[in-house]
Amino acid sequence: MVSGPHFRVKGGGTLYKFTVNKINDMNYTLISKITNKDNNNDSNEYIVSLHQKRTFIVSRDISSIVEKDLKTKISDIAYNLCEIIEINNKIFVLLITNLKNEGIFQIFDKNNIQSIYKPNENNYLYVLSRNCIIIFKTNKDSNNNIILYAAKRKNKNGILAVNIGIPLNKSFEYFNEIAYL
Repeated sequence: MVSGPHFRVKGGGTLYKFTVNKINDMNYTLISKITNKDNNNDSNEYIVSLHQKRTFIVSRDISSIVEKDLKTKISDIAYNLCEIIEINNKIFVLLITNLKNEGIFQIFDKNNIQSIYKPNENNYLYVLSRNCIIIFKTNKDSNNNIILYAAKRKNKNGILAVNIGIPLNKSFEYFNEIAYL
């Protein structure tokens, strides 16, 4: 049975939109395909967040995932948004959600899940919509990407800018409040 929240799986430059509640008796909050230029977007790797508050990397066709395929846990949190970022042929996974009035924003190195970047402050709330995020590479340094994301901090709306660098510990963020006219 397929019903419930809407998800989009990014692949080959195309965003595939579908609705999922249960597949193989598992409840999902997020499914995102991991693609990069080396695998020609033919990868069967996915980031999967389950309703039971866990997130995994799964190397299998999404329609046939069963509980025993959930071996590579990357977090005990279920996320609502995922973006895949490729920097110098390395894959990074950006995961975003809000829990108990606290935003959670993390970036993992796909091949080294212990390498994590988290913003210095946890007092952001994130707009949980793909329309509120943009990622672009800098011309100056191919090791960097800049992420702009709509967020709220201390009841003030703004844009969170995150400069993602390699290694992840060289990343930093800046919050700019948006003034209304």
